[in-house]
Amino acid sequence: MDTETLNEYIFADLVTRWASQIAIARALSRTGNLTSSDAAASVTTEDLRVAVAQLEMRRRVVQGLRETTPSD
Repeated sequence: MDTETLNEYIFADLVTRWASQIAIARALSRTGNLTSSDAAASVTTEDLRVAVAQLEMRRRVVQGLRETTPSD
């Protein structure tokens, strides 16, 4: 497996995990009770969009830190 494919797989897995956590938080705020299997089934497209946006924001923060931190 080449590096680009591996990076895409890792990113997709991370987005899926974050979207699941977002769905769990959303469902818990509505009902106060949720099983993990219910949460996996309740991930929406909007949850995926939010997860990607959050990850992209964090990526930009890391890039900014790298650019402002002098390398030794």
